[in-house]
Amino acid sequence: MMKHEGIVSHPPGGLVTKGPLINVVLAPDPHITEKLQDAGREVRQVQVKMMVDTGAEVTSVEDRFAQAIGLTPIRYRSIVGVSGKPELYPVYRMQISFGMGASDGKTVMASFAAAVVGTPPSPIPSENAGLLGRDFLQYFKFVYNGPDGRFEIIDERSPWAKAGGRAGISRRTWGTCSQARSWPSWIRAPSYRRVPAWSTPPGCGISSWD
Repeated sequence: MMKHEGIVSHPPGGLVTKGPLINVVLAPDPHITEKLQDAGREVRQVQVKMMVDTGAEVTSVEDRFAQAIGLTPIRYRSIVGVSGKPELYPVYRMQISFGMGASDGKTVMASFAAAVVGTPPSPIPSENAGLLGRDFLQYFKFVYNGPDGRFEIIDERSPWAKAGGRAGISRRTWGTCSQARSWPSWIRAPSYRRVPAWSTPPGCGISSWD
């Protein structure tokens, strides 16, 4: 079983005001990354915080972060925005990675690739750069413990859980492992890669907000 645990101080109010935030790394879709690497070009990444939102159908991120990693829209999608009217938003092929703890105590980076909607900057200052929607949550069990100010993102079907920490299918670009399942072409199940203890990114495996 893979698990990401989040906790805030001053429960239950802390979780209400900040929400279930996790540290993530935004990068181009693995196919784009592979083409960039083959061409000897830089692969840009950026670390941000994103909030898990069960009310969001799709995952979204502020447009400026997609541009910061060099992405261009693959299409535009009509979404009812804050104005209450349908508006066109850019869609990017992106990979979102975050830390999870494996059952053997090792740290693993989980990667989620999808068509992510780019949004304008929030008019209200916010800690999060975007929302992890139900297209993300369909692969996980999400536990929200309001009274204790905790939340968990759990994957009981991960290849590490099934194979005792051994890979099933490898990806050359990221050195990751993917589940042998068939998903829609625009979205893929989480993939995983081991992370050495000395190179663990901030917030890998657990989020803690004051």
